[in-house]
Amino acid sequence: MSGALVDLYEAGFERRWLQAADQLAGRMVADFWDRQHGGFFYTSSAHQNLLVRTRPLYDGPVPSGNATAALVLLRLSKLLDHQEYFSKAEHLLASTAEGMRAQPGAHLSLLCAADFYLRPTREIVIAGRRHRDDTRRLLEVIHRRFIPNKILALPEPDGDSRLAEPDVPILAGKHMISGNAAVYVCENFTCRQPAIDTTPLEKILDEAIYLGQVLPTSSAANSKDK
Repeated sequence: MSGALVDLYEAGFERRWLQAADQLAGRMVADFWDRQHGGFFYTSSAHQNLLVRTRPLYDGPVPSGNATAALVLLRLSKLLDHQEYFSKAEHLLASTAEGMRAQPGAHLSLLCAADFYLRPTREIVIAGRRHRDDTRRLLEVIHRRFIPNKILALPEPDGDSRLAEPDVPILAGKHMISGNAAVYVCENFTCRQPAIDTTPLEKILDEAIYLGQVLPTSSAANSKDK
């Protein structure tokens, strides 16, 4: 459910969905985390008189619960700059690494989470008004592509990006340019020159996908103060 709420946020950019995803993830960590071995139990700590608390790792008819948990924690850690979520996902993946190596076919969802952890994450921020045509055109370019290991953020629809900065840190320093919508494609908070038109955005995204990296071209595009 938390992962679905992150998807919903990235589809419509209403911060209430991201906040709800964060609350569910926090509850998941509090109630289901295996403090001894890492990973998540199938039953919460409130359950009593259990013969055993299982910790599902294999994919079945549905993806592994631990794989789903690892991926949503990694996504939230990037969107919210939440170090505890990142550490929990890292611990989970480390504790299951031997099983993934021994039986990769049974751990496909965990391998997807491991790929998100190991490879560069594309942090894409759209600074613009959600319902304006220029923003829509830029979003269409992004949505037409399969961009692995990406997170996507935009200020509250028709809101001010500066108001969103405390809750969504990757929005910090990302603003419209001369009244035009702009897209910032970043990696580890270091960004390329923002794109305000579809052609340069297509080039930036293609390079990010096929070269597997985002190279900064402007120090001014860096979103964190040094």
